[in-house]
Amino acid sequence: MTQSDAGVASLTPTKITPAELDAFSAAQVQGSFQQTSQMAAMGAFNGPVDYVGVKRGDKLIAACYVVYTRSRFGLEGSVWCGPLCDYDNPQVVEAMTEALRRSAKAHHAISVSCWPAAVYRLHDLDGKPTSDPDTTMMDNMTHFGWKHGGFTVGYESVVNRWNFVKGLDGI
Repeated sequence: MTQSDAGVASLTPTKITPAELDAFSAAQVQGSFQQTSQMAAMGAFNGPVDYVGVKRGDKLIAACYVVYTRSRFGLEGSVWCGPLCDYDNPQVVEAMTEALRRSAKAHHAISVSCWPAAVYRLHDLDGKPTSDPDTTMMDNMTHFGWKHGGFTVGYESVVNRWNFVKGLDGI
């Protein structure tokens, strides 16, 4: 997660530039090529792209891009491996949700889905949990209107959220 920003200064949902997203993503533990302007450019082949974030004063504290693709009922927004934000901070989650709502409204989208690059629960090589689930993250997302799609397995989804570590001991 990004550093908690639970101060008293107000948070402002805002549009950001591709360069701002790239710089922010590069500085975040969650950041990866999935949340960069280069990946957004690839998504732009499927539909319009919007860059949004949350600022505290002049400091960007949450960011992502959204790709809008056409479905049978209208445009649907997708945030792959993001948004990059502190999901345990309810004020940040609320402001990021508002930024995404504004983007969706501007694009006349019927929905926005996200696949956060956040760890819900860690497991060891044998599949046994080694950490408590991040229920704060889940509660914050639910509180601000997000619906959890479940922990699916297989390859039917756009972004597969199962990551594995293979032990190489004994090789």
